[in-house]
Amino acid sequence: MHEPWKVESRETVFKNPWWNIRKDVVRLSNGSTYDYFVNDGVDGIVVVPVAADGRFMLQRIYKHGVGEAVLEFPMGRVDAGETPERTAARELMEETGHAVELEKLGSYWTFPTSSSNRMTLFLGRNARKVGEPEDNPKEQAELGWVTTEELRGMLLRGELASLLQMGAGYRALVALGL
Repeated sequence: MHEPWKVESRETVFKNPWWNIRKDVVRLSNGSTYDYFVNDGVDGIVVVPVAADGRFMLQRIYKHGVGEAVLEFPMGRVDAGETPERTAARELMEETGHAVELEKLGSYWTFPTSSSNRMTLFLGRNARKVGEPEDNPKEQAELGWVTTEELRGMLLRGELASLLQMGAGYRALVALGL
């Protein structure tokens, strides 16, 4: 019943460092063909940093796709040849100047209907400032810290940027037994 569609042809229709859009012509079980577009984009990570005192780090950062500043945990793309763990440590340092003890919470498809990339979620225990964030005009973030109760309220009200971010927050609370 859940057989993969037969791919008749495949071609890349757009490609840049973040997106690789391919067009598959697929044959469905009834014999008809269908043009299906998939983003073979890069994998990524999300880190939920938590300080020794139990507060969670969030950042308010501008996202051009929605044209506004949103709340999210630090995230980034996995570079070629890099492990998700290495990416998580690098991105956190670049974006916030903080280091953590990483604990992998899982790896998930971002949108399996039209994307093949995965996001790996990490809990970052004992977040501590060890340097300065990189000066990147595309990633001017305002950092803030919230308590467990504040984070729970933000999750219930849907105040984080995306379902991915909300899932990361909930997974972190579960991992911490909160």
